[in-house]
Amino acid sequence: MTNADNIASPLWILHKLLPVAMCLISVVALRAQNNPPHLVLHPPAKDTLYILDSFVLDGATLRLSNQKGEIGFRFLSHEPPVIILDTIQRDSFKISYRTFPLYRSKAYFLYDTNIRQQVLEPLEDMVGYQADKPASDWWDQGDLDYSGSFTRGFSVGNTQNLVLNSALNLQINGDLGHGLKLTGSISDNQIPIQPEGNTRQIQEFDRLFLKIYNNKSALTMGDFEIQKPQGYFMNYYKKSQGGLIEDKRNWKSAIWTQRAAFGISKGKFRRMELAVSNGNQGPYRLTGEMGESFIIMLAGTEKVWLDGQLLERGEEGDYIVDYNLAEIRFTPRRLISSESRVIVEFEYTDQHYTRSLAVYHAAMDSKKRNIYLNVYQERDSKKPAFENDLDSLDKLTLANSGDDQSLLFRSGIKTAGSEFNPNRIYYSYADTTVMIQAAPTAFRILRVKSLPDSSDLQVQFSETPPARGSYRLKSANLNGRVYEWTAPDSVTGLLRATTSHLFR
Repeated sequence: MTNADNIASPLWILHKLLPVAMCLISVVALRAQNNPPHLVLHPPAKDTLYILDSFVLDGATLRLSNQKGEIGFRFLSHEPPVIILDTIQRDSFKISYRTFPLYRSKAYFLYDTNIRQQVLEPLEDMVGYQADKPASDWWDQGDLDYSGSFTRGFSVGNTQNLVLNSALNLQINGDLGHGLKLTGSISDNQIPIQPEGNTRQIQEFDRLFLKIYNNKSALTMGDFEIQKPQGYFMNYYKKSQGGLIEDKRNWKSAIWTQRAAFGISKGKFRRMELAVSNGNQGPYRLTGEMGESFIIMLAGTEKVWLDGQLLERGEEGDYIVDYNLAEIRFTPRRLISSESRVIVEFEYTDQHYTRSLAVYHAAMDSKKRNIYLNVYQERDSKKPAFENDLDSLDKLTLANSGDDQSLLFRSGIKTAGSEFNPNRIYYSYADTTVMIQAAPTAFRILRVKSLPDSSDLQVQFSETPPARGSYRLKSANLNGRVYEWTAPDSVTGLLRATTSHLFR
């Protein structure tokens, strides 16, 4: 063994440093003996003592005494010093001890291990070395891309109280790991934003969903679309809110496909033939199944045929549609005449009854045979989505009408009574006579009351098909709309207005 090895051996280091350590301990002990004892007067009625001193206590010099002599005790802990008395003292007593000149809060050492450095060969320089990837948490697997905004705020004014505001708009796309991928759009904005129907491709801002998928299966939650499945006997295109499960895989030399969806239908289907006029490109108003005039179309659900030919949406195409107003206008590319046959299929929002939707599709495709099964069910709930204002008379009318829709009408006239409000518009009965086919004919009509009272009439008007009503809109103000009676045609006796006091 060389001299260098002897110098670096642990026995050599211990042999050289042990005398130095003994000298330091002796010096510290000598200084502790030279320090004057600390005297502490402790109150009585306690059996546990805590000695709070910034220096290290010399336990051999600790003494407890009173007027009768020394007091027995035992150490419970040396760091920090805790003493348990043998007996509880009723009078004050003294504590005497010495300390080492060493701070308790400071660390002492002969060799600082923090400055020790070991010369190692870089692992990257070793042949065939591959660095281990750090373990990631279970929620941080894969690679996800986030984009969007998340805000919190408040608003206050001299006419309103403090209001907290929040907004969330998040788009997610990426890999979850283990072959799973995620894509989705999340928002807490409950106001639907309808896109403009002036382009061939539309961007749906109100579609909120999460989709988890791999190369065989997919699960979609939120807004989704279901389209025409395989087969001839079923053709549909629906927008829904709920859940959609899809699976496609190969098994025994065949391709097996399954699709199941359950949710709430976002719209109601309507097929309508437009009554177009010669040289009028529009706009033409689309109505609901029951003749509703003010409806909102679901974006991208419309199909328009002109003389049996499917048209294309867009300013450079055949037509433009306004989804919020449910109006369609044809471009100069397609000239409309009174002989044109225009058919429009679309979906529109209908919030009267919640419509549940259930769809299932299964198919097996092989070289020898193709087998498929389609199941489609859509129905209204038994109860309306919101409370209606039908009274007992309305329910009686519905019960007695049966299948005769002409009986589904009742009068919208009622006496103001206790619900009288001077800011509303009220009517009263009046008798008038007009000449029809050269014969005087008496009518009992409604006229606006300039100075109403609680005995006057509150009237609810509703729109009718052309030439089916007796009233027309005269004016509209802040209090409401004012309607006036329109006399029938003096020659034919047919009605000429589009509003009636009867509603369905």
